Amino acid sequence: MREVAPIKFNVNGTVRVKLTDFGRAVHAEGHAAFWGDFHPPMKYTPPKADQDGWSEWQLWGLMADFGQHLGIGRKLPFETEIELVAPRSAAPTQAHDYNELLSVVGDIVSEGHMNQEALARLRAHLESKPRT
Repeated sequence: MREVAPIKFNVNGTVRVKLTDFGRAVHAEGHAAFWGDFHPPMKYTPPKADQDGWSEWQLWGLMADFGQHLGIGRKLPFETEIELVAPRSAAPTQAHDYNELLSVVGDIVSEGHMNQEALARLRAHLESKPRT
């Protein structure tokens, strides 16, 4: 028997998949089912994909949104190849410089997890501290 080294991957980790047309429809229907009765209704935003069609998800979210649609012989919500994304360091180290940190924060803003005002406050705070 061939020995296989296990790879630990947290369900909160990021994976990349290529959604199919069916998967995009399932995602939109899930949004409508969850948010449809809210007033005002929450606007649907499709998952962002890069130029090659890859979109990023936390593994648990991908499983929650599409798990019931997975199975042998079923229409697939995404292509079967999945990429595991190596986690970024949670805290900057001395190897990270100021501009790299701002770049990461800019990514967070563009992904919709922080607004421009919060970014401006963070930038002002960082600029007031001595750089190491």
